[in-house]
Amino acid sequence: MFEKIQGFIEDLWTEYETNGRVLAPISNKPFTKALKDMNPQKLMNYIMQSLETSRNILILKDVLKYLKDKKTKLVLYTYDALLFDFHKEDGKETLEKLQEILESDGKYPIKFKYSKDLNL
Repeated sequence: MFEKIQGFIEDLWTEYETNGRVLAPISNKPFTKALKDMNPQKLMNYIMQSLETSRNILILKDVLKYLKDKKTKLVLYTYDALLFDFHKEDGKETLEKLQEILESDGKYPIKFKYSKDLNL
């Protein structure tokens, strides 16, 4: 596994050095020679951060689309946590559907915590 990751980093770096830029997956954000003090590890970190952010945005888009006609609302998003103001009228099915959306077909298991007053 380590060899595959190392190979991927080397391929990214070769593309960056050869073409003067690398495009991030999903967003196609260019990482160019204008970035200061670039090295293979830093480039890999930038790519990973971009990929994670882009993936989260796509998931948030699906969550917001699903909640559009619900009383439950997404009220806070931070790095790896979402805070919902859940409305009981929406029913348990709403939480189950949110879990399905957030877990992306079981690839990213999530945990729910409940509180009446945000004391988690």
